[in-house]
Amino acid sequence: MTETLFNQILQAQVKCKDCEDRRANIRVSIELKSTSNPVHKKDLVVRITDDIDPYFLYNLVISEEDFQSLKVQQGLLVDFSAFPQKFIDLLHQCIQEQDKDNPRFLLQFLSSTPVLDHTPAHLNIVETNAFKHLTHLSLKLLHGTDVEIKKYLAICLTCVKAQTKYQQQSEQQRRELESLHQKNIEQLQTRLVKLETCNKEMTERKYQLESIIRDHAAKLLGLEDESHRAKQEVLSLRRENSTLDLECHEKEKHINQLQTRVAVLEQEIKDKDQLVIRSKEVLDATQEQKLAIEENAKRTQLHIGKLEAAVQSLSEELIKANEIIKKLQGDVKTLGGKLKLKNSVTIQQEKLLSEKEEKLKKEQKELHDVQHALQLKKEEVQFNPLMSKPSVSPVDMKPGAPTAQNAHAFSNKENGEPFGLESKYFQKREDSIPLRGIVQNKELQVGAAHSSSKPGPYSAASAYFPGQ
Repeated sequence: MTETLFNQILQAQVKCKDCEDRRANIRVSIELKSTSNPVHKKDLVVRITDDIDPYFLYNLVISEEDFQSLKVQQGLLVDFSAFPQKFIDLLHQCIQEQDKDNPRFLLQFLSSTPVLDHTPAHLNIVETNAFKHLTHLSLKLLHGTDVEIKKYLAICLTCVKAQTKYQQQSEQQRRELESLHQKNIEQLQTRLVKLETCNKEMTERKYQLESIIRDHAAKLLGLEDESHRAKQEVLSLRRENSTLDLECHEKEKHINQLQTRVAVLEQEIKDKDQLVIRSKEVLDATQEQKLAIEENAKRTQLHIGKLEAAVQSLSEELIKANEIIKKLQGDVKTLGGKLKLKNSVTIQQEKLLSEKEEKLKKEQKELHDVQHALQLKKEEVQFNPLMSKPSVSPVDMKPGAPTAQNAHAFSNKENGEPFGLESKYFQKREDSIPLRGIVQNKELQVGAAHSSSKPGPYSAASAYFPGQ
């Protein structure tokens, strides 16, 4: 399998021994051949030819093994797989620079003999600068053998025949295209004659239309002037109309005001007529009332004299009542001070009462615990009468519950003491309340709390409040 990677004509600098340097156009062809029988391998084939000289043929076949020695000899940094593309990139650089007077990249073809014969030659890619000529790649090519040249000539002959065939086809196509072109020219000429005739008619029509347009333009100018004058008249009439509208509106407004004023005046006249009639009626009634009032005034004068005497006696009594009131106010202030003192004592008693109630609740809780422990101990004696050492139940482990060490307390029932209780429940506390009579003391304390707000035993026995 052969794959063509590059096939172009390049301008190369040809150097032969004892000859002047010259530039020639050579064709560089790069192919990649792959074979899989018996072993899979790839070979890179480089061929140098000249389209003018068919006997100019140089070949180079580079296998992967050959490339390794080439890589070592010339210090290449790429592998065999990347070498073809890098080689082609350098050739493209030479193509870009070949038309310049001082190309940077140059392709050289060197021979060690005066003429290009069957001796090997070197193909170099050189980068030139002001300091030195740097050779990037140098390939040694062998001149083609007779068999290779015959194969190459056969390929060239085949190519010549295929060019020739292409020329014949091209000539036939050229003749067909010329015939078609001639027909198109004739058609276009016929169409041109028609278009010229139509153009002439259209030109005449154009002149006629231009004349009509000029006439219409003149008429349009006259109409525009007339329209302008009409617009000016319309504007002046609109201004005058708006002025008249304002005057008419003002007059209508003034008429409405006058009509309203007339209606108001007519109504005022009617109201005044009615007022005059009512005034006459009131005047007559007033005269009658005046006579009655004069008679009543005489009777009232007599009654006033009696009332003045009564008022004099009432004023004397009122003075006495004020003196009594001042005395009572002094007594009220005294009672207010006593009431404040009584309230402070009541507050202290309520505070003492709340403390007693808290102690009572605490003692009631202890009593409840004792009763509960006693009930548990009774149940235990009933269910285990024959046990010498009763076991301690989880309930007995509670604080205040009877233990096995206090079992002898059950025999004290005839002594009047609650059996099953520890001695700490019978110790007298100074701030405690006896178990007996707790309910009675509670009722007394609650009654005292209710009686603290009104006179009771405490207030009667208090040294701060005298008996009322």
